[in-house]
Amino acid sequence: ADAGGASRLEAAKAKVKAKAKGKAAAAKPAGRQPKQRPQAASAAADGAPKPAAAPAKAPEKTGDNEEEQEHSCPGMRMNKKVSYLQRVKEERRLADKKAEELRGVVDDMLAGKWAEAAQQAQGKNGNPGGATLIRMPTPYERKNTKNLMLEKFRMEYRKFSGGANGAKSDQASAAAEAATKQYNSKQVEGLQIQGGHQYMPRPTGVKLPKDFRKPMGVVPLALLKQHHCSADRILVSVYGDIFDVSDRPDKYGAEGPYSWMSGHDLTWGFVSGKDIAEMNDQMYDMWKIAPDNFREKKLQGLLAWVAFYEYEYGEPVGRLEEYQKEPSLKGPPMEQAEECCIM
Repeated sequence: ADAGGASRLEAAKAKVKAKAKGKAAAAKPAGRQPKQRPQAASAAADGAPKPAAAPAKAPEKTGDNEEEQEHSCPGMRMNKKVSYLQRVKEERRLADKKAEELRGVVDDMLAGKWAEAAQQAQGKNGNPGGATLIRMPTPYERKNTKNLMLEKFRMEYRKFSGGANGAKSDQASAAAEAATKQYNSKQVEGLQIQGGHQYMPRPTGVKLPKDFRKPMGVVPLALLKQHHCSADRILVSVYGDIFDVSDRPDKYGAEGPYSWMSGHDLTWGFVSGKDIAEMNDQMYDMWKIAPDNFREKKLQGLLAWVAFYEYEYGEPVGRLEEYQKEPSLKGPPMEQAEECCIM
């Protein structure tokens, strides 16, 4: 009886302990976990291999590289964003580099670096011996040289202006010969077809326009063309100087031998020695003829014609706009004038 009571007592104690233990577990805060060892330490302790490192977290977008990230592609490396000033600076650097290269080419040309190749051309470019060396004059040299040459021919024509009336035809004929003696005999025959560039008696009773020989300033070629052979006022241009030839309808009128010259610039026809309509209005920079002595001869022949027109038709009434910027014009095709013989 004593043994059975002791067993029941022990069972009751165990039951009370279990009940107390359950109440203690229920009284702990929710979500609290027992403390664990670090994974690496635990793995090392257990002898297990370390796990692979987790991929690095991508950097968050910021205001500085937001635009770059928006336009980036997977696997593509984007260039650093260039500012406007940096882009302008780079463009200027490239332009200066290109200009330096071109400047070197021009310097080689002006220095005669290709003179040997030009000699092999055997004058096919129209210049003596194929010479291509061009020494560009200053604006002062252009103006001064032109005036000196012109004055030389003006002095010659003044000799013809002081004679008696009976000698007027001989004087005019001599003046025409002075202008045409720059050409060889074959070319003079072509220039004198149907009374061209030689003395012709002035007609009488010519009805002159109201603005005859009145100054008109600087005008473009388009306006000059309006003063053609059928217009009341007839004009022509020689090396940019505009002359009023309205008093010679027998030459420049619709029925005259020079009707195709009226309203046009005649410069290139005189320089080339090819006195035809196809040479009208072909304007070039005559100072781009090479070499210098050949250019001087060509200019002398051309300015002889300017002086002739001054003698025949008075002072120029205007200036052709295109010749105001002669240095910007291209050089003449001297192969078209290779047979021309200058004074």
